[in-house]
Amino acid sequence: EGAIRMRVRADRPAAPSARVAFELALSSRCREGSLVVEHDGAGARVGPLRRAGASGAEPALPPPPSGALERAREVASLPFDWRAWTARAATLAAGATEEEAASFERAAAHPPAPPAGLDVVRWVHGFQIAAALLCASAPSPAAERLERLLALLTGPDDWAAAAALLGLRALGRSAPELRAAILDAVRPLLPAVDAPLPPLALALAVLGGDLAEGGERRDFLRLRMRARAEVSPRENS
Repeated sequence: EGAIRMRVRADRPAAPSARVAFELALSSRCREGSLVVEHDGAGARVGPLRRAGASGAEPALPPPPSGALERAREVASLPFDWRAWTARAATLAAGATEEEAASFERAAAHPPAPPAGLDVVRWVHGFQIAAALLCASAPSPAAERLERLLALLTGPDDWAAAAALLGLRALGRSAPELRAAILDAVRPLLPAVDAPLPPLALALAVLGGDLAEGGERRDFLRLRMRARAEVSPRENS
């Protein structure tokens, strides 16, 4: 059978992680192919987890030690529950080697094939969240973990950015002294009232609703209500 070439129309470029999910889905069926997303505006960008290569968006970071990948796989294989995932990530991170602890976020660039029967989109994003939670709980200085998670917010990959926001939420819960720095870093991501919602709006709202206080918390709670109101009609259509 020949390679599959899927062409779709969208309002923006596909996130690099979406292409990873597409490739893993094909690979699980022993197929090869490419995803072409037609859209208006600027061309697709990559980073920080992926870079442009001869075969498309390739990993920009070297693979972490196999133990780091296996720990992320273990967390991502659990049914999603915030408390269960953060608790398991904390336990697994505590037993990590120094090399593993310094490389957990790199695992997000190297998701393995999903377990049989699991939706590949949920798996790829869940694996990224697991990697971010492990990074947040790693036995390394909290300021270093903050820097590594913030680095995932610098690129156009909204899947990785949303995972990083959830990692920052976990970090802010375990290291309250960093909450102000975390909120200062993510506050510029809050959209204007009349601006379209960014794809990471819900993750941003969850983080701020958990870590912020007073009037600042209200801004994130309003974003959460708006995000849920806009997502629900699409899910029910």
